[in-house]
Amino acid sequence: MAICIRRLRISRKSAVVAVLFLVAALQVVPGLVANSQTHPATDAELEAYVSHQLADAGLPAGSLAIVRDGHLEHSAGFGIADSTSRRAKPDTPFVIGSLSKGLTALAVLRLVESGVLDLEAPAVRYLPAFRTADAEASASITVRQLLHQTSGLPASAVDLSASVTTIDGAVARFADVELSSSPGNQYGYSNANYVLLGAIVQAVTGQPYAEAMTDLVFRPLGMTHTSADLPTAESNGLGDAHRLWFGLADSHRPLFRPDVAPAGFVTSTAVDLARVQEMVLAGGQLNGSAFLSPTSVRALTTGVADAGPAGRYAMGWIETTLSGEPALMHDGSTTDESAVQIVLPRQRLAVVILTNGQSVLYELFQKTSTIGRSTAARLAGLPPTGTLEAFYLVFDIAILLLFAFMGRGLYRAVAAARKAVAPSAGSHARTVGWRVLRLYLDLLVPLGILWRAPAFLAAPWWILVRTDLGLVLFAFAIVRLATGGVRLVGWARSRRLAPTQSVALDGDAPDVNGVTVRPG
Repeated sequence: MAICIRRLRISRKSAVVAVLFLVAALQVVPGLVANSQTHPATDAELEAYVSHQLADAGLPAGSLAIVRDGHLEHSAGFGIADSTSRRAKPDTPFVIGSLSKGLTALAVLRLVESGVLDLEAPAVRYLPAFRTADAEASASITVRQLLHQTSGLPASAVDLSASVTTIDGAVARFADVELSSSPGNQYGYSNANYVLLGAIVQAVTGQPYAEAMTDLVFRPLGMTHTSADLPTAESNGLGDAHRLWFGLADSHRPLFRPDVAPAGFVTSTAVDLARVQEMVLAGGQLNGSAFLSPTSVRALTTGVADAGPAGRYAMGWIETTLSGEPALMHDGSTTDESAVQIVLPRQRLAVVILTNGQSVLYELFQKTSTIGRSTAARLAGLPPTGTLEAFYLVFDIAILLLFAFMGRGLYRAVAAARKAVAPSAGSHARTVGWRVLRLYLDLLVPLGILWRAPAFLAAPWWILVRTDLGLVLFAFAIVRLATGGVRLVGWARSRRLAPTQSVALDGDAPDVNGVTVRPG
């Protein structure tokens, strides 16, 4: 009966936990399950949807641009841009992350059309000082391979925790980098490819990257609030940025890396990026003038490199599908801002969403991208894709429950170690199996996290612990190691007790009232 009651108590505790987690998880369901809407949403509906999604995500500000029939039709700003309570507008600049790559690709293609660049030429033709640890292999990397992310330059070649330098200084750091694959052999997304392209733009034009981009791309397209240097961005109205920590947003000036600008630190607006989309949908034309030839636009947007489930990588764009509809898209993320743009060529529709917040978890789960895809689907009247609503509510509850149980486990391990008891002879095999499992969970798993997490998340621990996910992983590993260490102490104590018990079992029983009792 006692055993049954104990099991009943455990069952009730588990049920309480399950109910609490289910209640939290139910908050996510509305975003995960696509509704049955198949009519094209109105501008007002789309604006309301994006506003709700940004508020649900805890992103303080953002902007939206909607292109219909190949032309910018509607734009909106959401939230507060900075500490002065200035409201975000459609022409408020944000750091657009990897959407910068598509702009750098435009500059390269313009230089190709002018005859000063050759897509099939090796990068060293324009940057003789460029080399990697394998100088012979890197000498064969072509401009086209850099655009398609097939050069073999690894993601680790650009480290945002390293000191800020220039674009040429960033390229100089590649000298010690080992290629991850032979040039042209396979796709491998890396900021290094577009940093190198930015250096080539500088070398060919004889101008700093920011000035060259203004002359080649921003001014011709009428992108009046787009820039690749921080002073210009701030004069254009660049707002604050935010890193979300367990769903709470801090506020600071945006991270800006001029040395990585060609790959991820151009600043732009939703309205300016919509002008790029108008040009792409018009086959290279904008306001009756030719910006690129149709051939170059096809090269820009035709996927060549297999990027896995995401689609096929073109040149700063990914050719993919959205609810079965052909689409072009790319997302962007820095440590504290995020962006996404999607074009539906067949329907001549497009969406841009920029935000001034980001977190490691949102980046892993592509939070801003899911909002963008769902918005584009609603724009086109396609079945909307899901979004992760109430994300941090569920995450925070789950983490609280996890650490409550881990703390309870550590407390019980300490209590057990203090009153260690030798195992009975009949339970030896079961005890060994249980201890092997415990060693794996309490020692090998946390050690694996401590070892592999920095490589997986592309940041050292001293940076990771400043993020919510990094702190959770580090705390999880430390608590598990502490629990495992306490259990090892308890097991060691129980082993020291084992010989004493063995004598009592195998020899004469203890003397009781002066009479020696023999077993059996």
